[in-house]
Amino acid sequence: MADEEYIKKVDQFLKTEETPKNIEKVKSQGEKHKASLTEALDDLEKELEGMLKEKEDIEKDIESTEDDIDKTQDEEFDYKEKALELTNKEAHLKSKRERLKEKLRKVEEKLAKIEKIKEELSEV
Repeated sequence: MADEEYIKKVDQFLKTEETPKNIEKVKSQGEKHKASLTEALDDLEKELEGMLKEKEDIEKDIESTEDDIDKTQDEEFDYKEKALELTNKEAHLKSKRERLKEKLRKVEEKLAKIEKIKEELSEV
């Protein structure tokens, strides 16, 4: 709105002969307007710099978070592999335990037979 008024005053000045007093007034208003625009541009520039810094910080945070996700997924994979290894080891040990129990049962049967034969021989 102030721009339109300024333009009208400049147009009016150009169309009419003005007194030196009026010329100085229009110049002063133009300088004030220019100063206001310069100040507004400076404020916008500062705001833009702040937003660009914030954008850069957020992008760094995103990159760091993505790295953390990758590391966590790698750890998860390692733990799953370790769990699979342990599960396989457990299955192997259970199988070994069953074989040993069977072997023990056979040894105990043989011992029982030997004891029985020993008793029979001692009765003779």
